[in-house]
Amino acid sequence: MLKTLVSAAAVVAMSAGVANAAVLYSTSFEAPTFNATLNGVDGWVTQGGGSVGSTAGLAHTGTRYATSSTLNTSGQWQWQGAIAQDAASIAAAPIIKASVWMQHGATGTPTALRRGGLQMYSFDAATVFAALYIQSDGSVTVTDGLAQSFSLAAGSVNANAYNKIEIELNYITQMATFKINDVALILPPGGGAFVGADFGDADFFSTRGAGTAGGATVRYDDYVVEQNIPAPGAFALLGLGGLIAGRRRRA
Repeated sequence: MLKTLVSAAAVVAMSAGVANAAVLYSTSFEAPTFNATLNGVDGWVTQGGGSVGSTAGLAHTGTRYATSSTLNTSGQWQWQGAIAQDAASIAAAPIIKASVWMQHGATGTPTALRRGGLQMYSFDAATVFAALYIQSDGSVTVTDGLAQSFSLAAGSVNANAYNKIEIELNYITQMATFKINDVALILPPGGGAFVGADFGDADFFSTRGAGTAGGATVRYDDYVVEQNIPAPGAFALLGLGGLIAGRRRRA
């Protein structure tokens, strides 16, 4: 369904790849490192109730996954290990990419939309450079570093299946690229812009509507953050076409 909303003719890929890539951090939340507790393990900090689930058949790969079984109105997971990169590191390797597989569980009957996704921050965590969310109705929201938001309509993705969400920050062009299941979302001109010279972390972020009951689950698995050096001549040409057949608003 998502592919039908993206004009292939409007996508210009980085054909030359990268000259060098380094994984800053990756995990599938497997034992023995993770055995139920997420908070305080391997540098993870949770807000709003986060844990490591091991219910058979619910992981994307392996047997374990990060989860919040009772969402509140401001739940978040943060990884605060050796992932931050200062301006000098970014100048030497100016591409940061984060990805995670995410699924909305069908448990419970919340009366408002649930939201799950990925946020990428500045070094001091004061600025969100880019965010990509999938709501429980299958709609998609993108927010860039200029607080511009763009949406795909309900039903754009199957929210109850695992979807790969990915954000790439290009510090050369100061533009972010957003993908779902390896399909690039095409933003209007100027969409995806951010301002920054360093990198802090990439957080999961899951919430439910204010004043509604919890009892619904968002799961995350196979989380990877890497830093790349572009190969000569490899640049992403962004801002082509018009997305995201949906609304545009400023947050």
